[in-house]
Amino acid sequence: LLNRFFFQNSAYALKSLDVDLDGTMSRNDFLKKTGIHEGVNIFSINLANAEANLNKDPRVSSVHIERTLPDKVEIQITQRRPVAWISMGSDTFSPENAYLVGMDGILMKPKTTAPEYLSLPVIKGMEVESLREGERPNLPILLSALELIEKNNMAPGSILKIRTMDVSKKYCMEVMNDQNALLTFGLADIDGQLARLNLLLTHCRETNRQIESINLMVHRNTPVRFVMTEAPSPAKNPTPAIRSTSSKSTRVQ
Repeated sequence: LLNRFFFQNSAYALKSLDVDLDGTMSRNDFLKKTGIHEGVNIFSINLANAEANLNKDPRVSSVHIERTLPDKVEIQITQRRPVAWISMGSDTFSPENAYLVGMDGILMKPKTTAPEYLSLPVIKGMEVESLREGERPNLPILLSALELIEKNNMAPGSILKIRTMDVSKKYCMEVMNDQNALLTFGLADIDGQLARLNLLLTHCRETNRQIESINLMVHRNTPVRFVMTEAPSPAKNPTPAIRSTSSKSTRVQ
């Protein structure tokens, strides 16, 4: 009776397969991973196995599958969005020698390099021997780096643009921003460090000054080095003006 009314009943043959892949894979790859295709009996589809196979792909963040009688299956995949690159140790960064990492710490090897990925921060100084695609490395320094990226992205009005993060020292993160300033962060109280930094960056923007380096690990009397611009000395023979730079250290409470 089960075969007659359910498993061999043509009324329950899959006719509508609605798939939203969110750019994670091609439709052919989806069919290979799940075995779901038009014409199969809707009751013969093992939804749990299909979901498990899709979740094995590190590019997949979540999967939602819904079976609607008599002949429809809907699948919605949410892509894991990368927030940074992890360099494989080469001094010269290239996407071919790097992992992408999501906010949850899962590593992905890029199949193609989307233009928006090229502007992501690059994390350097990791122990790359322990890294594997699809895994979440249990490395506290990586968690701190991702926390810094997340909180900076979520901070209202943040003007810090991270280019690189050197975590080789393990007790701190040496960040290079879009103005080539060296910003040293500790692993604790990232919220407080970001707040102090953004106040200083806002002040620099208003006063047309530029930071050369700052050590945010120091809570009080934070040491800051500014890039100073000096006017050239007058010359007897007029020559094009040349701007020279020097550095000056100070401390900000």
